[in-house]
Amino acid sequence: MTILLNQRNSPLDDDRVLCVFHAVQVPTCLFSKLNNYFSQPTKLTVFISAGIVKIEHNIYATEIVAADLGIVQRNEHSVFLHEPAHKTTLQFDFPSPLEALHFVGTVDLLQYIHALRGPQMDAASCTLEHHMRQTLDYAEMLWELDLWRRSASYYSILETLSYALQELHCDDVHFGAIQKMLGALCDKFECDASFDQIIHVDGQDFHCITPLSVLLAKITALFTHVSSF
Repeated sequence: MTILLNQRNSPLDDDRVLCVFHAVQVPTCLFSKLNNYFSQPTKLTVFISAGIVKIEHNIYATEIVAADLGIVQRNEHSVFLHEPAHKTTLQFDFPSPLEALHFVGTVDLLQYIHALRGPQMDAASCTLEHHMRQTLDYAEMLWELDLWRRSASYYSILETLSYALQELHCDDVHFGAIQKMLGALCDKFECDASFDQIIHVDGQDFHCITPLSVLLAKITALFTHVSSF
């Protein structure tokens, strides 16, 4: 079984694990005349252990706590980031649907881990059904974009998550059965949750969490969540 994500010795606490994305920031109507400025790519770095999203554009950089972000994938390429503290909403267009999905999934994962590690897991931000549905949606999109090409065995992830979500809607929910199903998925695909991909950032080597690793981490988070019932 992979290490539970609500423990402090989780592999996702390794400072060397991150994701780097490049996207084009879409200007608001107010700044629509500055298209040349916004046409320059924006670098989005997600630091997994710190739970931070760093946004770099031209000479400017800002860091935002992932748990404080509102994030919506509007279509295959476009993602909206809302930062409530400053009442700011940014739109980014990613070069591919897979990269947009990967970015949204990674931020969602960090928000889920943050909620699991909080003092009150019964809060609205940590509703089991919500995160089960969110993980299933991510799995379905990842299957359509990538996983079906790699191995038909990954379809069992969709089947298991669908069955687990149905079980949550029963009058008498068997949390033990759901936990067993999720645990079996974690064990089956544990070797696929690797951090072998190396990327170089500012002269240092980092491990990149892949879209599949994000999915498997989400499933492990669900396993951890179910075990609390």
